[in-house]
This record gives sequence, structure tokens and C-alpha cells, in this order.
Amino acid sequence: MGLTSVRNSLRDWKDLDRKKKAFQKLWVAGTLGAFFSALAKTLPGHLSEMTFQPNWLYTADVFIRYGYLSWSVTYFFTTHLRIDNPNYKPTRKDIVFDVIQSVLGLTGAVALGFVVTQPYSLNIAYGFGNGVILLIALAAWLLFRNEGGLGRLRIAAAIAAAIPMIIALGWASNAWWFFGLMGAVVLAMLVLLAVFVLAKMKEEFTTQPKAATPEAPKAIAHSSTLS
Repeated sequence: MGLTSVRNSLRDWKDLDRKKKAFQKLWVAGTLGAFFSALAKTLPGHLSEMTFQPNWLYTADVFIRYGYLSWSVTYFFTTHLRIDNPNYKPTRKDIVFDVIQSVLGLTGAVALGFVVTQPYSLNIAYGFGNGVILLIALAAWLLFRNEGGLGRLRIAAAIAAAIPMIIALGWASNAWWFFGLMGAVVLAMLVLLAVFVLAKMKEEFTTQPKAATPEAPKAIAHSSTLS
């Protein structure tokens, strides 16, 4: 293989990295736009329902659904903190996970009633809300098994979502015990997510390229001996 062929191969690899990163940025922007569009569609309606004599069960239901949506948006945003890092090169696994996470997250938003005007039943809403977290956590763990502590957090999130998913699909009820359980699950998920966010931020800051420090000008030694 000649030197020209090697140079062309390297150029092709660099072009591929740029294309993958460009695709990833467009995909992330589109997904976040869809999330915030769903939020903008439902939030004004819920704010207009505010009253001094609320239906507390309905209010609890609404807040818990927003908790699930907040988890999806925050997790999606956190997993792309490094996208503008000049040293970051997305792999095939990164692209696959982006697609999986986007499809699952938006499916969960639909099931939770943030896109359709007529909300789905409690079984579907909370079954999918927990199922999305379960599948995203499992997909991340399977694709990125070498991430140590982050992998353990993903397993914990998957386990924490599996049990309430089964309960929601089989025994969802418009009762305080059910909303209390789902509310506790959302709080636990958000706590795990906060730990995950801190770990990802620490990882991002420790892998950022350090700026080169300019060297101090060296003093020119002068000979004390006159010629």
C-alpha cells in the first residue's frame, strides 16, 4: 500500500467521524425539540387548570407524569454533554443508542399523555413510563459495559423500574396507594439520575483537553568572559 493510499484512508476515516458527529448533533437537536414541543403543548393546559380546590388524585397523577418526562429529558441531555468536545468521536454504539433512546423516550411521552389530546389509561401510561426507563437503562448497560460505576447505576435504575412497571400493567388504580407508589418510584429514579448526572459531569470535566500553558521565555546566558 502506497503512501497516497494511506493518506486517503486516513482522510476517509476523518470524514466518517465528522459525518457521524454531524448526524448525532442533528438527531439530538431534533429529539430535544420534540420533547420540548410536547411539553409546550401540555403545560399551558395544566397551568390553566390550577385552582384553590384541586382534585388531589388528579394533581398527583399530573405531577408524577411530569416526573417521568423530566427523567427522560434530563437523561437524554446528560448523555450528550461531551458532544462538543473536540476529542470526542462517536462510535457506532453511540449512534445506535441515540436512536434507541430517542424512540423510547418519545414513545414514553406519548403514552404519558404529552402528545395526544386524550390521555391513555393508567396501565399504559405508567407501564410505559417505567418500561421506557427499564429499556433505556438495559440498552445503555449492554452497549457500554466498560463504564464501571455508571453501569451499576443503570442496573439499579432497571431494577427500580421493572417492579413498578409490572404493578402498573396489572394493578393500576385511581387510588392513593397507587399514586403514592409511583410517586416514590419517580423520586427514587430522580435521585439515581442526579447521581448519574454528577458522575457524567465529573467524567466530562476530567476528559476535557487541557489548554497548553505557554512556556516562559528562557533567559539567554551571557558569558562573563570578554573576548
